[in-house]
Amino acid sequence: MLYIAEEGLKAPVPEPWKIEQDPNEEIFYRNEQTGEMMDDHPMDEIYREKFRQAKAQKMGQDYIQE
Repeated sequence: MLYIAEEGLKAPVPEPWKIEQDPNEEIFYRNEQTGEMMDDHPMDEIYREKFRQAKAQKMGQDYIQE
């Protein structure tokens, strides 16, 4: 399932999110419309969900969304 991680690492930052850097050169993401800031890439949760689904399918289980 490495392909999911690779896809997530290459995912562009969706609008209206922008990549920013603080004075310590730490990267964070800022929503230009709402002002919300976060450390995780805005698409991270989508790729976590893809991973959970793929893992459940591989294990032959019915996937139950959390």
